[in-house]
Amino acid sequence: MGTEECNSTGGIHTENIKEISAGGIVFRKNGKSWQVLMVKNRRGSWTFPKGRVENGETLEETAVREVEEETGVKARVIKYAGTVTYVYHKDDGIVVDKKVHFFIMKYISGEPTPDGVENIAARWVDLHHVKDYMAYENLWKVYLDAMFSVVGGDDDL
Repeated sequence: MGTEECNSTGGIHTENIKEISAGGIVFRKNGKSWQVLMVKNRRGSWTFPKGRVENGETLEETAVREVEEETGVKARVIKYAGTVTYVYHKDDGIVVDKKVHFFIMKYISGEPTPDGVENIAARWVDLHHVKDYMAYENLWKVYLDAMFSVVGGDDDL
């Protein structure tokens, strides 16, 4: 699954692996305003719930499962929102090339409750204040496209 590379500074071998994840940008209407479900991860960064695709799962199934596991909120997929890619380093030196597929999702039921493992907080955020919370700039365009799709009335929310 991974490839080994030689580090030119010391001949140390590191392994690169690829991870595919999926998650949801969950919207709900609260009176006349829209809200978006966000989670605060262990590093203290606010983002959207997401996680790794398990064997035999579709991206949509992963997004639904991860939203519920990480927040206690049930939601259904409306349509694809976009992809974010990034690289991170694990503590053991492994470099991970990660691709996350996000979906626009409609709230069904449940109150945001963090899982306490991957996320330390979960909450509804007013549609216009998501930027105040969002820690990852590369996710902003995916969110804006999703927001304009929902607010523009293109989706069955």
